[in-house]
Amino acid sequence: MIFNWSDYIALSEEILKTDFESGREATFRCAISRSYYAAFCIARNYLISQGYDPPRADVHRDLRRELSRQNNNLLKGIGRNLERMFEYRKQADYDDCISGAQKKANTNGIQARRIDGIITELST
Repeated sequence: MIFNWSDYIALSEEILKTDFESGREATFRCAISRSYYAAFCIARNYLISQGYDPPRADVHRDLRRELSRQNNNLLKGIGRNLERMFEYRKQADYDDCISGAQKKANTNGIQARRIDGIITELST
């Protein structure tokens, strides 16, 4: 069965909703990361359905570059949003200190939901 990457968006929303009051940084970091990967994989799979052949190395940068080359301004916007989401994800996954984790988690979640909606519309 093919994994539904939108489930990561729902998971990050649920994590934030359930643990929002505690303000635990681990919660925010997890939500940042899962939201990014949901958006990334949704966009990647859409481009694959359009003939994109992702490389084995540096696929994150290559996907953003491929999105920026598209004639569709919505796809170009997804590429720009993925750039920021990727930076937040790297901070969440690798940095010992991260400022504004809660805001970044909310921002990544909102952007992931938008990207999912745009790709859904483009796929129909």
